[in-house]
Amino acid sequence: MRTIPTDEHQATAMADIIEYFQWNWVIAVASDDDYGRPGIEKFEKEIEERDICIHLNELISQYFEDHEIKALADRIENSSAKVIVVFASAPDVEPLIKEMARRNFTDRIWLASEAWASSSLIAKPEYLDVVAGTIGFALKAGHISGFREFLQQVHPKKDTHNEFVREFWEETFNCYLKDSPRLRETERGSTTFRPLCTGDEDITSVETPYLDYTHLRISYNAYEAVYSIAHALQDILNCRPGQGLFANNSCADIKTMEAWQVLKQLRHLNYTNSMGERIHFDENADLAANYTIINWHRSSEDGSVVFKEVGYYNGHMKRGAKLFIDKSKILWNGHSSEVPFSNCSEDCEPGTRKGIIDSMPTCCFECTECSGWRIQ
Repeated sequence: MRTIPTDEHQATAMADIIEYFQWNWVIAVASDDDYGRPGIEKFEKEIEERDICIHLNELISQYFEDHEIKALADRIENSSAKVIVVFASAPDVEPLIKEMARRNFTDRIWLASEAWASSSLIAKPEYLDVVAGTIGFALKAGHISGFREFLQQVHPKKDTHNEFVREFWEETFNCYLKDSPRLRETERGSTTFRPLCTGDEDITSVETPYLDYTHLRISYNAYEAVYSIAHALQDILNCRPGQGLFANNSCADIKTMEAWQVLKQLRHLNYTNSMGERIHFDENADLAANYTIINWHRSSEDGSVVFKEVGYYNGHMKRGAKLFIDKSKILWNGHSSEVPFSNCSEDCEPGTRKGIIDSMPTCCFECTECSGWRIQ
């Protein structure tokens, strides 16, 4: 069971986006592993149903030699497809982005899977000319009641043995605690210098992503998982004889219950969470897929990457209504509002018709004049 959507849903959502923008000629790149290969295979099946063609279909790995990365970049540069669909992890795609940046190759649109769509490894100023305008999938974020107040109360002096609190403090205030192992690494010259933390820093006086629920994507899904188990236990505790899920409609005993009984209760869970969303697991023990669609913008203040929310994908909805995109919020290649063209052939003008091109996929055609008795 899982609260994070399956990658199959993501592949379907990617195909929906390609169809939404009326593209039919794309490049597909996937990690050469158990994440990328199944994801891109599902994507291929989805676009085949939509009459969309793949010009290049490539596997990639962070362990590629330089000449392999350069050869891949050559093939992409020589392709007429302008949209690159990447189902890969950030470490795997980063060498390709780096090579594209070296070439100053900036006329492609990237469609990013969740594994790298908001990665700090890729969202660097030195890569932004290449990746500005990227459309990506992010896990749905949500408000975690009491979490902000909890974080505002933590302090390394109170939680001396909690390494997570200590690291949180050092990252928030860009300093090192006096007994921090990272301070010793600084002294050896292996990490960047930071001043010592005073211990008097005020957590309520700073803005940090940890206090902004819109950044809490994985955390929110973990929160949903814990609360789902809590609801299942509550249902077991409140169960009335004759209304249970077990033999003869009996209830599990909260004192002697076994894991399989909790699992069965989870499968029948149905409740509304703190965000007003209905939580219910399907026949595959998955929640309905919910993604936020983000667009990579360049900050006008410091030139950094800004992840702008431009839509969502809701697996609860029927086909055709699952995807919503606000096109007015999208900036392509970091500056343009005009949707890029990524089709193998231009639409035929009135008075002409599509003609087959030998050895080319159906997305590619030539326009020929209609015969006198034809209407096109």
